[in-house]
Amino acid sequence: MAARLLHRKIMPYSWLQRLPKSGDSSTTGFTILSSSEQCFLVTSSSWATNPAGCPTIANNYLRWNRRSDALWWSAISTIKLSPKRVIRSWAARRLRVAFVKSLNKYGYGSDGFSIDGKRAELPSLNGTVQFFANHPSIIQLKDTDLMKHMDYSVQLLIKKQMGSTKKPGKLDSEKPQSRNRYNNIRKRS
Repeated sequence: MAARLLHRKIMPYSWLQRLPKSGDSSTTGFTILSSSEQCFLVTSSSWATNPAGCPTIANNYLRWNRRSDALWWSAISTIKLSPKRVIRSWAARRLRVAFVKSLNKYGYGSDGFSIDGKRAELPSLNGTVQFFANHPSIIQLKDTDLMKHMDYSVQLLIKKQMGSTKKPGKLDSEKPQSRNRYNNIRKRS
């Protein structure tokens, strides 16, 4: 098994694609990139794309190949969020906590494997997910709203992994309002 892990192919970070229909960053406060393959994260791009400039390249590849998690994920925040580092780290921590809680809600652990009681009915989540806290709206976003957006995003991620074409349910804030006054009056009576 160890020999197989050492020769595993890890894709470049350019394989990460935006999770479709996960909402725009101005309403959710974050952007999600995902891939069904295990990829290097955006933060490792400097040594992964130019290995000649990194003296510890062999050690880095060995460390990445030893990872046994089914789902590789991370949450980072960008300078667009805030120039203050303390706010960026706080926002990334909020995303990490919300993602783990949402995974637990749907029967998965933080490593992408299903929780023990549901192991037979849920296959593990594979691949790479990267969260970017890149819009200042995440600072004012309440925890309950962040959890709603994260739950919806995790539903999309699970549907993508399972190959389902059915969309998850809409958030309460995204439900369309009827434009016809007559329909609204008829519903009340």
